[in-house]
Amino acid sequence: LALPLLPKVAHRLAARRLVLRLEIANRPGMFAKVVALIAQHGCSLGAIDLVEASPSLYVRDVTVDAPDPTTGELLAADLRAVITTMRISHELERTADLVVNVAKATKRIYPHTLDPKVRGIIDQMGRQATNQTRLALDAYADTDPSWARALADMDDAMDELTKSLFRHSLSVGANADEGTIVKAMQIALLARHYERIADHAVTIAERVQFMVTGQHPGQDEHERD
Repeated sequence: LALPLLPKVAHRLAARRLVLRLEIANRPGMFAKVVALIAQHGCSLGAIDLVEASPSLYVRDVTVDAPDPTTGELLAADLRAVITTMRISHELERTADLVVNVAKATKRIYPHTLDPKVRGIIDQMGRQATNQTRLALDAYADTDPSWARALADMDDAMDELTKSLFRHSLSVGANADEGTIVKAMQIALLARHYERIADHAVTIAERVQFMVTGQHPGQDEHERD
């Protein structure tokens, strides 16, 4: 799986000048919100350099002159909060899309019956995805960065459930009828959708950790190594 990019507001403080590296969703009005926040802090906008751009994301180095170092640090913290909120909103939109996909896959399976073991695994995946999403949103609401590592551990359980459903789908023989093959394909899609919902929950918790601490998950351990 491709690892999602984390929102970054890296900053270097030299006297009253800051260079902020911003990763912002490539959507109308996003950068305008950043500029407005800079102005609200009484800071002056300087050079803007495009570092990287993609259809979904762009990275810019923005030079800001702050009236004093404390204001500069407050601005950096507020920018982390604003950009994280925008990126979490994007994660939740993708989660909602996946929930719709789960409903579509379920509809395609009907009226075929499910093996009790398979039904049990799907039920577990639904509960796991719901719990992870709820915990991620609680982490954001409480500005609690400790859930990032806990949710990463919880995601291991989802991975095991996904493997179990994939194994069931692959066990369908070459002589299976069309209805059985369609059911197996939809079960595999359900596994994939639930796995991605859980991944989005982990990403949200990681964004919260960065918002609160200014550090990405694992960054402190890496710097000590």
